[in-house]
Amino acid sequence: MKLSSLIDRRLVRCGLRATTKHEAFCELVELAVARTELTDARSILAAVIEREALGTTAVGFESAFPHARSDAVDDFYLVIGTSPQGIDCGWADGAPVRFISLLLIQKTASTLYLKTIAALARLVQQTELFERIVKAETPEELIELFEQSGVRTGTTLTLHDIMATELITVRPDTPLKEAVDLLFKHNVNALPVVDDSGRLLGAIEHLEIIASGIPGYLAMIDDLSFLGEYEPFEEVLRTEGEVPVAEVMRRDVPTVSEDTPLIEAAAEMAKGRLERLYVVQGDRLVGLVLAKYFIRKILRG
Repeated sequence: MKLSSLIDRRLVRCGLRATTKHEAFCELVELAVARTELTDARSILAAVIEREALGTTAVGFESAFPHARSDAVDDFYLVIGTSPQGIDCGWADGAPVRFISLLLIQKTASTLYLKTIAALARLVQQTELFERIVKAETPEELIELFEQSGVRTGTTLTLHDIMATELITVRPDTPLKEAVDLLFKHNVNALPVVDDSGRLLGAIEHLEIIASGIPGYLAMIDDLSFLGEYEPFEEVLRTEGEVPVAEVMRRDVPTVSEDTPLIEAAAEMAKGRLERLYVVQGDRLVGLVLAKYFIRKILRG
């Protein structure tokens, strides 16, 4: 399905009057209520604000896709607003937002809106076309530009639609100390290990670091109470600046392709009690999927 086919010209406002995020949300909700059978603007706006409080819906590229599930919504609505001058939304990157697509959906819906968000994300990355879209003067002109983009909503949701692509990685010769510092600094539990060509070699995870500080023979002893004052990380602290990641990394990491259907990936993670899947093209790392993405991007959108 073409993304352009989801757009109702009545739900497009070229040149928002809003100057703040809240004003933009209000303006788009009011437009939806005025032009459709929706009636409960207050409940819908509250749902949009509640969802935004869970985490920003800004996606970069001067764009944001606020969305909400609500009992006051009986269908799928895509409401689009542009602001050539930009709106200061107070988001972390500080960049003004010039394209806002508000998605309103039923509480039980997830598939269509996820496909739509994925398609919108591809659209706003087309730099030249994006400039023309935010400067469009009429809904008809904007819809025509969407048509020209050729962007389509996928027929099946895949890992490509939810995976993280901006990853912090380390090399096999990276000192363990540097890897531990990165884990702490970025508050993550694992770092992919890649070579200079981006080929996935393994991962350095919390458990590997813990295991490196414990003598191997202890795994064969049932009663460890005799250890008493033993300091498990004394050796790690002494040598972490010299030990390369390759010596302690996990090599048998679970990998999948980006075109793996979400349901298949979810089943694999549940069956294997996996917290993450490394997404590869051939043997080259292209993304990462965490179990929490299924909660954040699907169950809570």
